Amino acid sequence: MQQYYSGGSEFLRFMSFVTMAGLWFVVRLTTDWMYNYY
Repeated sequence: MQQYYSGGSEFLRFMSFVTMAGLWFVVRLTTDWMYNYY
């Protein structure tokens, strides 16, 4: 089995998950700030 390939894909999946979580957090924070501002 190509262990290094599976590890790389796992790392890529983790990075994509972190990026999506960060984007969702920023959007949520911005929307909350906008609602509180108005």
